[in-house]
Amino acid sequence: MNKIFKNSIFNTIYTLLNVTFPIITSMYISRVLLPHGVGVVSYAQTTVSYFVAFASSGISIYAIREFAKAREDKEERNKVFTELFVFNVITSSIALVAYCVMVFVIGEFRSELMLYFCCGLLIIFQFINIDWMYQGLEQYGYITVRSFVVKTASFICILLFVKTKEDYVIYALISSLAIGSNNVFNIIHARKYVRLVRNISLKKHIAPIVYIALCVYLSAIYNKVDVSMLGIITTKESVGYYSYAHRIIEIVITLCVSVSTVFMPQMSVLYGKDKEKFERLVDIGIRVLLFISVPAAVGIFILAPQTISLMLGASFIPASATVRILTAMIIIKPMANLLCYQLIISTGNERKRLPAFIIAVVLNIGLNSFMIPLWQHNGAALASVISELAINTVLVVIIAKLVHIRVDIPTLLKVLAATALMAVPVVCAVVFIKSTVWQLVVGAVGGTIVYIGANALLKNSIMMMVFKKIASRFKKKKQTDEQ
Repeated sequence: MNKIFKNSIFNTIYTLLNVTFPIITSMYISRVLLPHGVGVVSYAQTTVSYFVAFASSGISIYAIREFAKAREDKEERNKVFTELFVFNVITSSIALVAYCVMVFVIGEFRSELMLYFCCGLLIIFQFINIDWMYQGLEQYGYITVRSFVVKTASFICILLFVKTKEDYVIYALISSLAIGSNNVFNIIHARKYVRLVRNISLKKHIAPIVYIALCVYLSAIYNKVDVSMLGIITTKESVGYYSYAHRIIEIVITLCVSVSTVFMPQMSVLYGKDKEKFERLVDIGIRVLLFISVPAAVGIFILAPQTISLMLGASFIPASATVRILTAMIIIKPMANLLCYQLIISTGNERKRLPAFIIAVVLNIGLNSFMIPLWQHNGAALASVISELAINTVLVVIIAKLVHIRVDIPTLLKVLAATALMAVPVVCAVVFIKSTVWQLVVGAVGGTIVYIGANALLKNSIMMMVFKKIASRFKKKKQTDEQ
């Protein structure tokens, strides 16, 4: 448990970097490129993401589990690494050829050749994507430092080279290079842990990877098809509103998910060995996510206009309603990440995800076809929420037959009570304060203080666990100092 706590700290710092930098970048880019420029780049990046999803073929998801199992055996570790690396090179090659054909054949893409070249670099960088190895080894310290260096450099480049709304291609290039730099650092650093070997066999990996790949690709479709359909049915401005509203929500979701992400390597090891510890991890994960995601969703819902105004500027105000619709995802997706992703993968039941993803894709395309013409970006947001809820409801029913899932009702009630109390100062800040900035600051700070205080008074189990960990650390430090 101490290792998980330490990894959670590193992963939280890493996630804070992933949260902070997009916020700062979005605040600048939204004001320079405006909704149309943001929409053009988002549409191109979404198109590329389908090919990146095929290139990755779910290898990263499968590899975290397999590499975690083999990490103690050096020979087996090298063998697994080589097999998965070669597999990734094959799928990335196919994706790259298909992408090049599409860009040169379809006139819409050919007319923006430089933009699609810059975004397409992500497929090339996918050849050397081994981030799964560091997650399997639980090297969260390295991941955090690497991320900080790359994100800082990319943000400086954006400030230096993206000056006008015509610089959207430069922005796309910097974004691709930032992601690619992580992969370059990973390959250079990998020599410390693994090496390529000759005696390998890809056959045993084909079946599980194909099943995961189908799920990943279907997931990419239902997560990205809304942006693609918006770009086809409506305008690039509407794509811009939706993309950045989604980005704000994804920032919050990423922060919520970060705490539970580190559970997967441990769950992969514990499943089948110690069922009691395995289910205890699941229980803790559920309680932690409820503790974080419920107040986050309510806070963002209340402060959506203020958040949009401060982060993106007045030109993005039409995205406020979109943000409010998408706040439901702040609760749905983190819980789904633990129960419908980590649990199914760590228990080796990835095949059971496929039917749910097929349902979700069909449902999402149908809902988008109906809702986008009526409500544009708000329609796409509503379709996403309904689809996400549908797929994860199906998956929870499936996984509940394999693993005992328990929602701690006292913890849930305490979270809901504390959230209701938290909403009071947030609403008061919106009603009684005129300045948008101070509404956001007072609402966020006041709400956080009330929420923490209420949970402490109610003796929420997660709050007590955190206090106990902090007290234990201080006690250990004091004993060390005295010695």
